[in-house]
Amino acid sequence: MRENKIRGIILGRYSSVSAFARAVKWSRQKASSIICGKQEPSLDDCYVIALAVGRDADEIASIFLQMKTQKCV
Repeated sequence: MRENKIRGIILGRYSSVSAFARAVKWSRQKASSIICGKQEPSLDDCYVIALAVGRDADEIASIFLQMKTQKCV
């Protein structure tokens, strides 16, 4: 199984996906679906994640784009 960079970034700042979801006021299901790549995040979602983990929104969007590209290959 390949590494999920977004999950690593989030868990580097939060103790769990549930803790992250509470912090950004998302359901755990939404957070999990986005982190696992089952749901494509909107630009606003990328911005929310970036603010929550102290990263640039462009960096977060780029990581999701890489995840999507790897799935399609």
